[in-house]
Amino acid sequence: MRRFITQRIISMVITLWIIATLTFFLAKAIPGGPFTKEKALPEAVERNIEARYHLNDPLIKQYLDFMKNLLKGDLGPSFRYEALTVNDIIAKGFPVSALLGAISILIALGLGLPAGIISAYKHNFWQDNFVMFFSILGISIPNFIIATLLMYIFGLKLKVLPVAGWGSFRYMILPAITLAAYPTAYIARLMRSSMLDVLNQDYIKTARAKGLSESKVMTIHALKNALIPVVTYLGPLIAAVFTGSFVIERLFYIPGLGRYYVTSIYDRDYTVILGTTIFYAAFLIFANFIVDIVYAFLDPRITYSSQR
Repeated sequence: MRRFITQRIISMVITLWIIATLTFFLAKAIPGGPFTKEKALPEAVERNIEARYHLNDPLIKQYLDFMKNLLKGDLGPSFRYEALTVNDIIAKGFPVSALLGAISILIALGLGLPAGIISAYKHNFWQDNFVMFFSILGISIPNFIIATLLMYIFGLKLKVLPVAGWGSFRYMILPAITLAAYPTAYIARLMRSSMLDVLNQDYIKTARAKGLSESKVMTIHALKNALIPVVTYLGPLIAAVFTGSFVIERLFYIPGLGRYYVTSIYDRDYTVILGTTIFYAAFLIFANFIVDIVYAFLDPRITYSSQR
């Protein structure tokens, strides 16, 4: 396990370096610049601004300076928000997106896992059809449609929940449910499929033949192995919802990281594009690393040693 962790850390660093390099040169390849406006600035003013931010330096020097600052943890200033650095933007937006993402994942797991287990255990019964019907709806309906319906019903008609803004827990309910709709449906289907496969394995039949109760067969023998596909899905899911959803944050007017990520592309704010992309990539790589370690605890047959 120690050797595996060391190898993965090295590969994570290399992967992150490749992503940072590609993102840097692709961002620089975007036509125009961060100070390109509909009303052009005087040429002397534009040259002074570029000199201040070292945008007139050779591209290779800009890249080396960027990598040097990245190693120090400095992602640079924002060109769009003059009073903020990229570190400030991440520190300001990420906690909001992470809190909303954590609530949505708890909802998705709390509803999706039991629904998938019940659907598999009651295969081809009405419970199975009920769960699959709502799972298809959750996967098929876009989240902005779900958000609009929730805002109309609970905000405008019933007037029990706020439809926009950020503050107390009441403001988090509707966006969290909206963000959890697709993961809940996907986890339910994934858990059902995995559970059905596990329940047909020989060791489950042996456990039943030994006289174990169905509750023990399901919780001790079946559930642990059936969770592996769900854990695999949780890696990229956590990275995606924790770093912000532009659609949800825009609709509910939430000051999360997703809003800054998308607006930085429109504004050609190179440093914010680079910083948020690298932050997301690092979060995704780390989440997948944790998933690989969890595998070994869920299934003893999975080993990361060099010996077979």
